[in-house]
Amino acid sequence: MKSRGFTLLEVVISVAVISTIVSFVISQTTSHFQRGRDSARKTALNNLNLPLEQYYNRTGCYPQTLTCGQPLIVNGVTLLAIIPCDPKTGTSYYYESDGTSCSSWYKIYTNLEFDGDPSITFLGCQEGCGPSCLYNYGAASTNTRLLYCGEEPTPTPTQPVATNTPVPPTPTLSPTPTTAPAPTATPTPTPKKKFSE
Repeated sequence: MKSRGFTLLEVVISVAVISTIVSFVISQTTSHFQRGRDSARKTALNNLNLPLEQYYNRTGCYPQTLTCGQPLIVNGVTLLAIIPCDPKTGTSYYYESDGTSCSSWYKIYTNLEFDGDPSITFLGCQEGCGPSCLYNYGAASTNTRLLYCGEEPTPTPTQPVATNTPVPPTPTLSPTPTTAPAPTATPTPTPKKKFSE
């Protein structure tokens, strides 16, 4: 009995089916890894809030910078053993403060790989957030908010300077009583006498 080989059409169909299956598996795996990294990014930014607030409570300021892979220490107390890095690039998240030696607020930005993540829309970052609209996810201290694409940065409000000089009360003017004008005498007309002719 003579064995028969595959025809060219059967080989082409087999390759097409295998290619479709492989591309589907790769896309699902890639999507799975992207979402896993995005979950790590969101968790990292949310978990930074507590140590940063503790830092503020101890010093009255937020840190000027954050470097991933380093501890967050204040006055000899370790608030966070390791500041998290981006899970894909291994670099620090974009950290922004007011630029003074005693920062009164902070903002942290990153990019989620899965553009359809509902957190992006929830934060209002679907058009971009942060400097030059480069990011789509972030977190901020409670006294500020993320910068949305197209917005100009607003200056941080300053506290009014209290002075010890008392402010005198503004005098209120009350109407001054006036005297009524005295009545003037009006002459009474005298009747004209008629002369007889």
